[in-house]
Amino acid sequence: MFYIFTALFSEAKPFISQLGLKKAPYPDRHPVYASPDQEYLLAVTGSGPVSAAIVSSAVFTCRPPVPGDHIVNIGICACMDTARSGDCFLCSSITETDTGRNYYPDLLWKNDFPEAALISGSRILKNTADWPIPSVQGNLPLLYDMEAAAIYQSAAVYAGPHQMSFLKIVSDKGDGMFPTSEEVRVLIENQLPAVIQYIGNLPTDTERPPDLPLFDQLSEDLHCSVSMQQILRQYLTWAALSGISVEDKIHLFYESGILPCKDRKEGKKILEQFKSQLL
Repeated sequence: MFYIFTALFSEAKPFISQLGLKKAPYPDRHPVYASPDQEYLLAVTGSGPVSAAIVSSAVFTCRPPVPGDHIVNIGICACMDTARSGDCFLCSSITETDTGRNYYPDLLWKNDFPEAALISGSRILKNTADWPIPSVQGNLPLLYDMEAAAIYQSAAVYAGPHQMSFLKIVSDKGDGMFPTSEEVRVLIENQLPAVIQYIGNLPTDTERPPDLPLFDQLSEDLHCSVSMQQILRQYLTWAALSGISVEDKIHLFYESGILPCKDRKEGKKILEQFKSQLL
């Protein structure tokens, strides 16, 4: 099953129409829609982390995810770069502003969406001066929403990070100039074919992330923090699933004396070099 979570009905409407979804009988207190074959289940959570946590938890309680299921959170977001308006991003990290915690959905499956870092907060941004800017690795676009961190935590009770995807479409720059419901619907519809294709290409239960025999050694020799470990795991898993042999590349790092490195700061730079050789 594919679980789709949106905050607004205007975000959900194009999916309901395209996928032929009908009102589901469970959970009866929340707007939930399902396809006749139960392949798709869509829930409208409402805005904000509390609503997102309540509705997603209710859905997962009624129908707990199993291996092979996928959870997709899609909706509009803010981005300070106005040139990004209408663009859809796949989020590789989620930073919860209220706690400072970071969450890392695994970007294991091939797709055409650019990568972004997502900030997930509990208040509406009405002034660009209020943007919470966390420390994120890499030079990624920064997005802001209010539901992703809550949905991630709710889903993590039942599913792994390789079963979660967070797709965000830029609608404003966090300055209080919000799109209308009709504008939101159009933003979603413009990205709908690409999103449906992405969901359809997500793997079945038989396509699991492989074991990563190099992970522990590399993690130690790069002096990885928890966030660096998550990023390293994503790179190694992506390489394995793509059929890319990394052993020779890693051997060159050791042979040239780059690894093991002396500290975490140096390890971050090497991790970026490793990424550039893989992607």
